[in-house]
Amino acid sequence: MKRLILSLLTLIVSLLPSKGQNVPHFETPSSPAFTILDFEPVSVLRPTSPSELKTSVLSFFDKEGKFIPNMGLEVSPFWLKSNPQLKAKEYLDPNPIQSIKQTFTLSFATVKDSANGPGRLGMGVKFQPISGKTILEPKAFENLNKVLNLMNSVAAVRGLVNTGAISSLAEAIEKLVSLIKLDYGERTSKYYDRLFKEKAKNYSDEKETIIEFLEQLNEEFNDQSIRIDVPRIRKGFLWEIAAASSFSTYVSNTPDKIDKYGVWSTLSYKDKPNEDFLLTGRFFRTTGDTVKTSFDLGLSYVKDFTNFNFSIEGILRSSNMEYDDINSNNDPIRRIEKDFTYRLAITGQYKVNEFIYFNISLGKTYAQPFQSEGQFFSTAGLNFNLFKPLAIAEKINE
Repeated sequence: MKRLILSLLTLIVSLLPSKGQNVPHFETPSSPAFTILDFEPVSVLRPTSPSELKTSVLSFFDKEGKFIPNMGLEVSPFWLKSNPQLKAKEYLDPNPIQSIKQTFTLSFATVKDSANGPGRLGMGVKFQPISGKTILEPKAFENLNKVLNLMNSVAAVRGLVNTGAISSLAEAIEKLVSLIKLDYGERTSKYYDRLFKEKAKNYSDEKETIIEFLEQLNEEFNDQSIRIDVPRIRKGFLWEIAAASSFSTYVSNTPDKIDKYGVWSTLSYKDKPNEDFLLTGRFFRTTGDTVKTSFDLGLSYVKDFTNFNFSIEGILRSSNMEYDDINSNNDPIRRIEKDFTYRLAITGQYKVNEFIYFNISLGKTYAQPFQSEGQFFSTAGLNFNLFKPLAIAEKINE
């Protein structure tokens, strides 16, 4: 019954219509920290722009029908603070070092195999040496253009002062305010009228003093750092590297140690802002009495719409398992077994609002040695994407 309900939810999400062309800031419902814990709603992690803070609640039902919530957290240190030194070119088309700084992300997750079983903790990092390119929309330049227009108006008034057409400071301010009114209306002109008159208190009507006043205004405008909201969605070639490790949170007499670690690399080519083709390669190693080494190669296709997105992925896995055994002569041996398996999955995400996304995944997971159970899996959860618009500071003279 639970599987039927989850299947119906997926169908409903897939049939929701797209009402526009704006693509939301979709994020994958998984992270390196979740992946290393073998809890993978999505195996091929989509390279995405970082958020200041993102949390995930990814849940499923155990064999006894008990609901198990699993928690994840991602944070991007670079975007937790303001970056007044970040220039437009560095963000729009960063070099590898700058790209790594902007995309470096830490992730943490905890999962449980059953409602009453011990938990495991995963920690991971990811970054993009190559993060594609993006361009600013014309609206992003409005504030810069406004400052440039103000500087042009000051230059025009200064020309009138030089020719003698304006002979007093009051006339210069009146002319400057009238030019601003033509460009930006009554309300803006009144603001600058008050500002200019306040600044003019220490200046006289002499020609040299009026020019000095206008030059001071120009310098102040030129030194302003203008906030520009920048897009998160990037196009072109993206390369992401990730690594993670996991630990048991079960308290025992033995010291805690890493029970699994892995590294992987994902290549993405995004020709359209709402579409991704992904290729990933992964290496995992599980330690302990049984040592398992896995090599994965996966492909994924992701499509974004206005209110939802979906992905289809396939992963091929080649693995070696080493464990202690006894041969026919009762001699201890180290047995090595090789295996080849695969995973197929489809994942859907629905945009509840700007910050909350519902996600659901269905598919067949990897076959496990010594297990005869079916490999069908289903997960559902919520992503809480706690981000604000990314912004950079830019100046006219840069």
